[in-house]
Amino acid sequence: MPYIVKAIGIFLIVVGVMNFLIPQNVRKFIEFAKVGKRVYIGGAVRIAVGALLLISIPSVTFPWLPGLVGLVALAGGVLLIVMGPEKDHAFMDKIAALPDSKLRMIPLLAGVVGVLLVYSV
Repeated sequence: MPYIVKAIGIFLIVVGVMNFLIPQNVRKFIEFAKVGKRVYIGGAVRIAVGALLLISIPSVTFPWLPGLVGLVALAGGVLLIVMGPEKDHAFMDKIAALPDSKLRMIPLLAGVVGVLLVYSV
């Protein structure tokens, strides 16, 4: 199970660095996610990742790190599904409208969380 935590952490680091360097990728992904009801797929993925992180808590060195990230991912996934596509799309529009300097903070946060997950193993 620690390999799952490390793999999720490395994925977050790679995605965070790529999107930090090219913030247009975030806007492209937002436009991709807004088509139809793809937000439900995003919610399901967040729930699955959160569950995997919570299941792997006993096998890591610092269990509170993946536990906290897992709870946040799980809650975010449930909120995505409960709020519905209309409110999700409105929130995504606000994020896409941010200037590049502020938009880069989101992937930076993802990268930091990824480093913490890798460190927790």
